[in-house]
Amino acid sequence: MADSPAKPGQTQAVSIVPSSIGAQMSVVSDWGSPSKLTAPSSQPPNIVYGAEWSPDGRFLAVGHATTPFVTIYERSGTTFTKLANPATLPAGSAANDCAFSCSGRFLAVANNNTTAIAVYEREGPTFTKLGNLSPGPTGTPESIDWSPDDRFLSIGHQTSPYLTIYEREDTTFTKLSNPGTLPFPVGYRTLWSPDSRFLAVGTSSSPYLYI
Repeated sequence: MADSPAKPGQTQAVSIVPSSIGAQMSVVSDWGSPSKLTAPSSQPPNIVYGAEWSPDGRFLAVGHATTPFVTIYERSGTTFTKLANPATLPAGSAANDCAFSCSGRFLAVANNNTTAIAVYEREGPTFTKLGNLSPGPTGTPESIDWSPDDRFLSIGHQTSPYLTIYEREDTTFTKLSNPGTLPFPVGYRTLWSPDSRFLAVGTSSSPYLYI
């Protein structure tokens, strides 16, 4: 589930609930008591695995099981309009996760393919694919997350080292050396602290949490 950011003094928030049956996405508006909004007329074509809001709440990216793998909506009030698909789609198969950078400038999409971490640069409502990260993670990506300063992009994945981190300089992404102590085994979730100083990694086996 993805929640839209709320500004100080606002009571409205919007949550997205992924689903594997029927309509693939439900939109819930929270005005103190949640109420389901009218579903977007253009739904994702298949099972939804992840959803992410841009930090300003204007865009909603939805990762799903079949092509085009990512569907992007622009929000106006409580109306969601599907944008045209990016000119270059993510490669591979199902999009397991997607993440906007904290500035809203970039959108990263982690596909169920070890070489298919796609990064898009946003200008207005246009998303332009920069290319796949290279080298990509060694196993199927499970999660993707930006540091709040937009400098780092972390990917939790299957197969050692289970965590891959890239450093961004403008539109160039460079893979960092692996940490001295690796999480083990599968990196199911990565999450940066608000000051970008700490990175937490959730795994599938004890101790389950690495920081």
